[in-house]
Amino acid sequence: MNNLFCNRDMLESIAQKYPTPFYLYDEAGIETTACQVMEAFSWDKNHRQFFAVKATPTPEILKILQRMGHGVVCSSAVELRVAKAAGFAPGEILFSPNFPNRQDIEMAAEMGVSVVLDGDYLTDDFAQYGLLKGTVGMRFNPGGEYYVNKNKVSAPGTTKFGFTRQQLLETGKKLKESGVSSFGLFGYMGGNIMETDYYKGLTRLLAETGRWVAEESGLELGYVNISGGVGIAYHPNETMPDVFAMASDVKAVMDEVFGAGERPAVYTELSRYVTGPHGLLVSRVIHEKSGYRQFVGLDASAHNLMRPMMYGAYHHISIVGKENEPCDHVYDVVGSVPEGIDRFAQNRPLPETHKGDLAVIHDCGAHGHSMGYNYGGKLRSAELLLTKDGSVRLIRRAETAEDYMATMV
Repeated sequence: MNNLFCNRDMLESIAQKYPTPFYLYDEAGIETTACQVMEAFSWDKNHRQFFAVKATPTPEILKILQRMGHGVVCSSAVELRVAKAAGFAPGEILFSPNFPNRQDIEMAAEMGVSVVLDGDYLTDDFAQYGLLKGTVGMRFNPGGEYYVNKNKVSAPGTTKFGFTRQQLLETGKKLKESGVSSFGLFGYMGGNIMETDYYKGLTRLLAETGRWVAEESGLELGYVNISGGVGIAYHPNETMPDVFAMASDVKAVMDEVFGAGERPAVYTELSRYVTGPHGLLVSRVIHEKSGYRQFVGLDASAHNLMRPMMYGAYHHISIVGKENEPCDHVYDVVGSVPEGIDRFAQNRPLPETHKGDLAVIHDCGAHGHSMGYNYGGKLRSAELLLTKDGSVRLIRRAETAEDYMATMV
């Protein structure tokens, strides 16, 4: 998608007030995709969409999503506090942790949120804190490798998450005996999947497995959570997945497995899809270096955006004001973290670029700022919101050296 929702003059004006690097989010764009998800699944009167707080744990962004009817999913005590600060009620929050500590579980109990069990190792702890009530979710790990249209997208059998099929049944029976009224079945088979049939296959796997557990345990299946994992168009030649077509596939599978009567609700956790395309990391070129390669040094580094360093992930880069110039130069775009893998791009064709140019890294609205760190004494950048009325508002200030030193004893 590579959506540059600000022109050069606006970006330069913003950079005069808020020094680079900074994250900039587009309120109108976030609202658009958030609405699309709700519309796509409107055929299910009980559908619920939950945004993963870990993707963009910024209360002002979360408030936008709440206005659009989204809930949130949290995995820690701090994320639960962020959700509460953003105004989410307990019924709008799912607590879906793995290997949580005592503080995480205590906060979930204090707030009275719904829970998703990652495995049977959590059953006793959750019961001790009174969390096994109402509808309790369970995360399913089918093991082995997972394919969509004969293309391998993940190897769930190697991950730390979820129940085996037999463990689902055993825990379902325990939940039934303890007075739980129903269960939900959650599944996540990989991130940034662009295969259009992904949701179709996952829905069938969860629906059929959930029906089997319900029949064998006597516990009602309350929802099927097909979660997230749907990708976005990081590359310029890609197109966004069609969420309406995917939702239609989900409906067809649910109709086939459960018929037209009362049936489990469909839950989604589309997070990257909702906010990913609508965030930019805006940076300034501060150095040029010639060596065995040509380097463009930014004032942003991997501590601002870890994905290229951590996963080798692609993010499109625009040189502001030169979008229509030929990309006839090849650069490594790097930051100042003292590690050789601190690169936003390697051998990337770009227009001729010089010190002082603004560089925009696209599609950073999810899993961007939230993955920041302080290695090398680096400080996390500010976050700004471009509102629907065209104004720009600071929604998270940049860290200072005083913040960095504050926890030192």
